[in-house]
Amino acid sequence: MVVEAKTKTSSEDRIARHSRIRKKEVAKKVGEVIAKSCLEKGITKVAFDRGGYPYHGRIEALAAAAREHGLQF
Repeated sequence: MVVEAKTKTSSEDRIARHSRIRKKEVAKKVGEVIAKSCLEKGITKVAFDRGGYPYHGRIEALAAAAREHGLQF
């Protein structure tokens, strides 16, 4: 079964983007939101496509946060 998911940012997330929060911290928050959303829908295992970008920095932070909140890659 393949499910493609996307998230929308809330006004709280938009405010965070414009404040002085570091990009890695925002990526961690996105990973957390994605994990919670997936788990609410019963999705526990996902495939992570980094889209050709190196696996470090923000991408690594997003994936680590999603794993910490229960998603399996």
